[in-house]
Amino acid sequence: LQDLAESGILEDLVRLSGSRVMTGHFPPIYHLVRARDPKALETTRWILLAKDYLRFRLTGQIGTELCDATGTNLIAMPEQDWSADLCSLLQVPRHKLPEIGRSSQLAGHVTPEAAGATGLESGTPVVYGGGDSHCALVGLGVVGSAEAGLLLGSNSTLRASFDGPVKPLQQMVWIQQHVAPGRFTVSASSMAGSSVLSWFRGVCFEGEQGDAATYGQLESLAAGAPAGCDGLLFHPYLFGERSPFYNPEARGAFLGIRHWHTRGHLVRSIMEGVAFSIANCMDAVQAIAQKRGEQVRLLRTGRSGGSQLSVWRQIITDALGQALDVVDAEEPGCLGAALLAGVGVGLHEDLESAIHRTVRIVARSVPDPATAALYREQRGMFNETYHALEPHLYHRSGQLQAGP
Repeated sequence: LQDLAESGILEDLVRLSGSRVMTGHFPPIYHLVRARDPKALETTRWILLAKDYLRFRLTGQIGTELCDATGTNLIAMPEQDWSADLCSLLQVPRHKLPEIGRSSQLAGHVTPEAAGATGLESGTPVVYGGGDSHCALVGLGVVGSAEAGLLLGSNSTLRASFDGPVKPLQQMVWIQQHVAPGRFTVSASSMAGSSVLSWFRGVCFEGEQGDAATYGQLESLAAGAPAGCDGLLFHPYLFGERSPFYNPEARGAFLGIRHWHTRGHLVRSIMEGVAFSIANCMDAVQAIAQKRGEQVRLLRTGRSGGSQLSVWRQIITDALGQALDVVDAEEPGCLGAALLAGVGVGLHEDLESAIHRTVRIVARSVPDPATAALYREQRGMFNETYHALEPHLYHRSGQLQAGP
């Protein structure tokens, strides 16, 4: 990524494709392989993403779909085909890129050979599908304009749907075409999520026999602490940060800890710190929505990951100052993929009708005005202290560390 930035290619990629580029995205990975193993690329017939390769093994058909294709930064949105200019920038041979289909389009059928290897029935139809978080949007029923889904997994992904092309402005967000035809998505994905609570659980609550407190027990501890944790703040940047700002050197920190703080305060402050990061991501998404004259008016999550904890959902709701609906889906990505498949084989007329027949809201969190006001003030302190610590502590600590 640094090589692409220093050469000026990165700036052109973002300008032409309309989306930001991160370390794990296609451009830096391709650039690295091309620099280190050019012969491998010379002998490669097709350049495929992981799921597209699996589909090829199942059906014998080469192809990709528009949602993941736009995630490569090789399409100049809102166009729907590979860009000659972008391919030239990265020196990607256009003839090695697959044709692009629709996410709900039939891609082929399970071959007899694949059936023998997998146990699937030969001739089973296979639909193109889409990326995990985009399929999750479908599973959450998020296909309308200015609607958003929150995925509180290892990290926190906030992805919003819009009915027309969007521009990234200066925020560290990613823009792709939706698996829903004619729609676009804006994603802000913080590195802080359930993995932070999992880390704390393992470090501070694991017994000598390897047993640890359950997440339900952690939730009970958090529920016993007051909103705002009596002034305790937590920066959840254990893995650095990528959105709405990019800083791999960012670090985690408890700030303002005093002798009266309990384990419950610590657990709740972690939940609040992650919630503040999510709220920062929402600010970045709302800025883009407002540029279009819209506001994200609907927010949904599933019954998976950290979203299973009602206390955490309420904390997020209060930090956002916005209602949060819970969809009856433990795996919204799998549900969304199934709905795409249903459209592809004719079980549903379109995604909207599939969602109407399938997606159900089972709970709703609404913001408490007093807590929301407290969190607005505390999030200001959260952001101010990050900017104060970043040059003087986080960056220098990274230079001194002996670990990985």
